[in-house]
Amino acid sequence: MRKSAFYFAAVLIFISASRVSGEVTVDSRSLNIKERGRINEFIGDVVIKGRGFSVFSERALSDTETGVITAEGNVDINYSSGTFSLDTRSLRARIDDGKKKFYLSGEVRSLYTSDEAPPVLIYSDSVEISYSEPRRALFEGSVRTESGELEITSREAFYREDYERIDFTGDPEAWSDSEEGRVHYRGDLIRVYVQDEKISIEGRARTRVWLEDEPGM
Repeated sequence: MRKSAFYFAAVLIFISASRVSGEVTVDSRSLNIKERGRINEFIGDVVIKGRGFSVFSERALSDTETGVITAEGNVDINYSSGTFSLDTRSLRARIDDGKKKFYLSGEVRSLYTSDEAPPVLIYSDSVEISYSEPRRALFEGSVRTESGELEITSREAFYREDYERIDFTGDPEAWSDSEEGRVHYRGDLIRVYVQDEKISIEGRARTRVWLEDEPGM
């Protein structure tokens, strides 16, 4: 009876907020404590906050032994490094603050913004984001990227903050529109420099240009 009373009191105390690790807190409308306090289940309007990031979801589970948090249901992660921001949405996510990593999967949509570069929108099946230096992100699956008049498809895209570029591999193809017409690029590697708005193609590089007055345009 004393043990039941203890857990009931703990639920009341932690409904408004629960600290998962030294730098991460979780807020939700309700909380269930499971497995003798090892697993916390947060339900409804979940807000997870850490240094430089906020995560919003419908439900989350935290493991007090590992410090790992799993969020699911309309997951939205807002991350800012000071030089760039990344707003990522997915069906589910895993936050490992010990390793300084996010793992997102299921209909992932990531928006990269910076004061000195145009926004970049990336769709993928999954993404692994490392928010320790050097900050980086690995997008995998059916990757599709849009930035201004540029569109790129690939099976993998890798971003690293200190390089200020995105590398696309896995049968990458790119299309861009200009006043003269539409350009198609292919190669083993397509590299986009986000600050300079420059593209380089390496390995079996091919380019085709469709002029505005070309038949079929």
